[in-house]
Amino acid sequence: MNVHTHSRIVHCVAVIVICAAAVLTYANSFDCAFQFDDAHAITDNEKIRDLKAFTAKAMWTKINGRAVAYLTLAINYYLHEYQLFGYHMANLLFHSLAGIAVYAFICMVLQTPGIRDQGRVRAIAPIAGFTALIFVVHPIQTQAVTYIVQRMTVLAALFYVLAMCCYIRGRLAMHSGGLRSTALPWFVLVLFFGAAGILSKQNAASFPLAILVIEFVLLRNPAHPRTLPYFLLAAVAMVLSAAAVIAVTGISTGSSPTTDLSRGEYIFAALRAIVRYVKLLLLPVNQNLDYDMDLRPGAFHPAQIGTVIVIGILVFVACRSWRRDHILTFGILWMFVALSVESFVVDSLYPVNEHRMYLAMPGAVLIVVHLCFQLLQSSPRTAYIALAAVTVSHAAAAHRRNLVWKTPVSLWGDAVSKAPGKARAAHNLGFAYAKAGDPENALVQYRNAVELDAEYADAHVSLGKALLKIDDLDGAIRHFETAHLLEPKNVDVLNHLGSIRNRRGEAEKAIVYYSRVVEIDPTYVHALFNIANAWRELGNIDQAIRYYKLALEQQPDYVDALNNLGTLYSQSGDTEAAAQCFRKSIAIKPRYGNALLNLADLEAAAGRFEAAIPLYEQFLAMSPRNAMALEHLGWAQQVSGDLDKAIIAYKQALEVDPGRKTSVQNLLTVYDKLQRYEDAYPVALAAKKQFPGDKHVRKNVAVILKKHSAFEQHTPTATDESR
Repeated sequence: MNVHTHSRIVHCVAVIVICAAAVLTYANSFDCAFQFDDAHAITDNEKIRDLKAFTAKAMWTKINGRAVAYLTLAINYYLHEYQLFGYHMANLLFHSLAGIAVYAFICMVLQTPGIRDQGRVRAIAPIAGFTALIFVVHPIQTQAVTYIVQRMTVLAALFYVLAMCCYIRGRLAMHSGGLRSTALPWFVLVLFFGAAGILSKQNAASFPLAILVIEFVLLRNPAHPRTLPYFLLAAVAMVLSAAAVIAVTGISTGSSPTTDLSRGEYIFAALRAIVRYVKLLLLPVNQNLDYDMDLRPGAFHPAQIGTVIVIGILVFVACRSWRRDHILTFGILWMFVALSVESFVVDSLYPVNEHRMYLAMPGAVLIVVHLCFQLLQSSPRTAYIALAAVTVSHAAAAHRRNLVWKTPVSLWGDAVSKAPGKARAAHNLGFAYAKAGDPENALVQYRNAVELDAEYADAHVSLGKALLKIDDLDGAIRHFETAHLLEPKNVDVLNHLGSIRNRRGEAEKAIVYYSRVVEIDPTYVHALFNIANAWRELGNIDQAIRYYKLALEQQPDYVDALNNLGTLYSQSGDTEAAAQCFRKSIAIKPRYGNALLNLADLEAAAGRFEAAIPLYEQFLAMSPRNAMALEHLGWAQQVSGDLDKAIIAYKQALEVDPGRKTSVQNLLTVYDKLQRYEDAYPVALAAKKQFPGDKHVRKNVAVILKKHSAFEQHTPTATDESR
């Protein structure tokens, strides 16, 4: 067997082992629920429901600048809508591909002149293999893999690493043939994969910096200093290319919420986050979705001092290893470059997020694996056993960590147990309880969040909404007003304050709040709709119609606004416009009961019973116990001459609501027309007792009783007939 054949077999085995490890580690993640940001990115995101929309150029400059990642979500939706298995399977596939890419990348890194010339590495495949294995199974990766929406992180890293592989291949090709050789296609692929990475998640915008690291740590040959200007020019071209991609696609890296920290305070917080990542890399215990970290601990706080020491050690090792061990220098620089955008460029209220380490892991894990082989170079077998044990233990820990991601309650319950002082964790646990149908525990957690952070506006809003559901209007107003003080331009808060006033019968005060919403955001369709409802309650039909129309300008398919507008047109006598509104509502939402019933009543009032009856029947198929609709159906059938069906409808209406006088009267009238006095008699007796003071019912009853008596006198008995 020749060397090349042996290498191919080794690489194939490595790929199989990497994929198998990924599958075994994440085999229990396929039923983990949609979590947190999955709502606006997947379940509530209409943009991914139309796969054809991605053929439009404009789509690639929208969707938060992450069109490639959203395209994969759109494909998932096209294939199986919201079935969890498919989304998790895709995440696992991308993660496995990233693991294979890391393996190939590390193999190439270890064969670059900067590493080969130092003679530091003899076991290329084992080091690359264990680096990729630990990358795939490490528990810190669960947030990027099991959390569906974070496939953006996985895809960005996959394309990022592929771009680095292509750059190394291109540069090595230049050694033999120059730029006109086979190098040029590789550099084109660098730009392609770099752009794909950025279009998956903006943290990939650091890929030109990674190229600089590769160039000056792994590829630059000190024996040929004349090449330095040329490579500097190439590196600048890469930076400009990345900037062009960002400019053309309209990508903004400032997608996270800003903080009130100074730049220096935020950088220190980001450095402390890096220290936390290093700790999790070496000892992945007490993982949390939402770490509780004091962002202003003070200059001489132990956490700050520890951060300075750890970062100082990393910088010292990177510089010290420049001449002796390029692997250490490369690994440390890679980690800092990979974290640069999310940790230092984008401000975030939550600087510690485990998924941010995904791209940094190849460099960080390479350091650990390399040091293990160096320390145990006299006993390679011991190094294999130690790294295999680490791989298995990490895989088991990640497998257990997946269980936490099963439901929102389990995820945020875990976060609260590990960070009991974190208001956001308590608030999100409350939201998870509310979504799971447990309002009592939701209230407990919302109150806990407010107690932990009295200036947490979102917690006050959620608590206000929860109190509304139990009709505690005073408590709801108190928390919504607090939220309004904290965020005066929060239109959701103002809209709720208006709704509470409206529920209290204070329509004029409600309009004031709704009007503030519209002043801040003229496109806030729900406020426009609510203003229309309030004017309707006040009897100002013209103003109500005006605001319903404004709401429909913003959202033409707003069926409630269409239905209410149709009702007002009907009341003002414009039946044609009313019917048009109802029909449009039904066209948008065929099972919209209110519009069906209103249109049926409109058709019946116009004498078009052949059109009204099917509409009543369609409505009753959805709401079979609606007494009013049954009565109206009976009336339409009665007037159109189908008396037997009318009797059935009236009887069903009275089964649902025995106190409907009009149904009783109509039923007696139909019986009278059919001369079915035996059937009418018990109904009349019951009505006489039930409505003793109603003169109209009394009149109908008297007629039936009189005719029933006459009917009995003239009806021969069975004995008479036998005679």
